[in-house]
Amino acid sequence: MGLLCSLHGIDSSFIGNIENGNELGPLLESFVIMEICKQQTWSDYDYSLFHYRDVDKKEVDLVLELTDGRIIAIEIKASSSFSPRDFTGLKTIRNSFGNRFHCGVVLYTGTDTQPFGDKLFAAPISAIWQ
Repeated sequence: MGLLCSLHGIDSSFIGNIENGNELGPLLESFVIMEICKQQTWSDYDYSLFHYRDVDKKEVDLVLELTDGRIIAIEIKASSSFSPRDFTGLKTIRNSFGNRFHCGVVLYTGTDTQPFGDKLFAAPISAIWQ
């Protein structure tokens, strides 16, 4: 990821510029997914990783399925705030998987963890290391 940013001239000033959101989103999504893949090698939990997209084109960036069948859904946003629309895919998975749905989280560049309905949360990206 560092090499990719270097080759494209992306530094901390680019990341802090709100106008770069469209370019930053895919980079941040890739970064977070790679971090979760790395954690999969040493985690106390065994899980498989998936991407979700249904026929209505509702998407979730990352879905973890634990060996006991529980589902954790993660949406990644390159934004310091979040909106109800950011939870659309998470709600779809929650409704589809019923009791298997453990939780859904929107990871964003803000600083606060906040509940957003039944089993739904918004959390800072730093939460993946805590």
